[in-house]
Amino acid sequence: MLDEYGYGALPRDTVISHIGWGARNLVERCFEEYGHGLPTPADRAAALATFSKHYRAGLVVETVVYPTLTETLHTLAATGCPMALVTNKPEEPSVGILELLGLSSCFETVIGGDTLPTRKPDPAQLLLAIERCQADPDRVVMIGDASVDVEAARHAGVSACGVGWGLGDREAARNAGPDWWIEEPETLSEILLSERR
Repeated sequence: MLDEYGYGALPRDTVISHIGWGARNLVERCFEEYGHGLPTPADRAAALATFSKHYRAGLVVETVVYPTLTETLHTLAATGCPMALVTNKPEEPSVGILELLGLSSCFETVIGGDTLPTRKPDPAQLLLAIERCQADPDRVVMIGDASVDVEAARHAGVSACGVGWGLGDREAARNAGPDWWIEEPETLSEILLSERR
């Protein structure tokens, strides 16, 4: 995307630092790294369209599942534990990534950053996922690697589990006060299938 606008690629860590608030935010922050804003809605829409074109062409070029997470998700799905993916990433590529990684059967629904007018930490996405899964809010656990996940859970009135893997800011996620903090995907089963839930 940046090449098409005459800029060079940003360092990987710089790009990663802007991930978590949705594609629109990512695109805008990357332009700001070069001191170039996107002042109008038309400018932002054009840049996002360019980003989306390249993103959709390479959904899983570097995307891999964290160790043991595939097995954990399939195990949870096999128990009948309803799961939804709630992400600030746009819905269409999120669905595509799950399909390409063999995980789409684990989730009953996908709520993306463009499914609704608002994104995490607003609770609307999470509340829609709860509705679609016909879940009891008292038994819902929002799992995520970023503070926006914990904040969305708090705003929705459900439990939150922070995880020590992923691209999110771990310190910010911990400081947001999740009910649980785990470092290994296998621990998800213990939390979600325990008698406490």
